[in-house]
Amino acid sequence: SEIESRLNLSSGWIKERTGIETRSYHSGGVSDLAVDACTKLFYADPEVKDQIDLIICCTVTPDNPWPAAACKIASRLGVSVPGFDISASCSGFI
Repeated sequence: SEIESRLNLSSGWIKERTGIETRSYHSGGVSDLAVDACTKLFYADPEVKDQIDLIICCTVTPDNPWPAAACKIASRLGVSVPGFDISASCSGFI
């Protein structure tokens, strides 16, 4: 409703066209989100941590320009693998 009000759109306009009903905010960086997701994965399947060979982080909102978020993620996860960022958003799903 806040965005609709700012853009002078009718109530429900965004949901009707996109299906988006709520918007979430995270106070941390992309590496925090990645580490949280990986921690949940490691809890569900502890063996997967030993199978990581490379970390690629696709984002248009890195924590900082340098060092790469992927390297920060690797360090925080305690895995000694190379990593790099790709400045991409939607195409990062590929």
